[in-house]
Amino acid sequence: GGAGNIAVNASILGLKTSMVGKVGKDPLGTLYVDDLRRHNVLSQLVADDSSYTGFAISLIHPDGERSFLVCRGANDKLSRIDVRKAFDQVIPKIVFIHGYGIASPQKDALIYAAKKAKNLCATVIYDPASYNIVQDCREFIIGTLMRYVDVCLPNFEEAKALTGHNDLDRMGKVLNKLVPLTIIKLGAEGAAIVSKKGKIIRYKAERVKAINTLGAGDAFASAILYGLLNDLSLELMVKLANWIAAKKIQSLNSRVSLQKKELKKIIREYRRYEHYP
Repeated sequence: GGAGNIAVNASILGLKTSMVGKVGKDPLGTLYVDDLRRHNVLSQLVADDSSYTGFAISLIHPDGERSFLVCRGANDKLSRIDVRKAFDQVIPKIVFIHGYGIASPQKDALIYAAKKAKNLCATVIYDPASYNIVQDCREFIIGTLMRYVDVCLPNFEEAKALTGHNDLDRMGKVLNKLVPLTIIKLGAEGAAIVSKKGKIIRYKAERVKAINTLGAGDAFASAILYGLLNDLSLELMVKLANWIAAKKIQSLNSRVSLQKKELKKIIREYRRYEHYP
């Protein structure tokens, strides 16, 4: 899940991706590495013989929503050394940081990755991942992590936890001071961009029947990665992200199922109606 889903999704969309993390020397770890490679993701997963591969059990509710039972395992042992070795192999244009590790011993490695990315002039994207983690670690996130973040991708509850506000306009004003670009995921209501002046620009989502919302945020994030690396306008990028997320929740799969020709077709279609102020 999380970073792994995004790496695979982005690869499916045509980007070159790698994933940095830690697994145990066990069958689950081998399975995960093989899965990444099968999807053309460069695996930079370090095997640790003193721990086991982390896992998450996802519970899908009748309305398509989900909840998790998580065991982090070897993830908590990711170190600065592991991250440094990964950067020795790859010079990235974007470094995506998933927020689950912020509340764990892994956070030191994540901050190191963000600093290293900035030194390389890479774009740092931060997905808070969990509102309760944001609540518990808000001071650290705002005071330390956000200093290196270029793009923040919270959902509404995570934005609420970050800003202390329940109103999108007030959220926008706070987030605008924290990070250059924020895109707030609003689930069935679509998404909102926080403009440079702190104003909220909303984009509605397509109305579809949700079968499984697991991975919807990951699908959305992978489209944002695609948009940034292909110089799409913010408007087109968010519309594309809404479309890909809507497509994902119509299947039981936790990842994007998409043909490249579909992607190119929808981009051409959206470009025809793109608004230029």
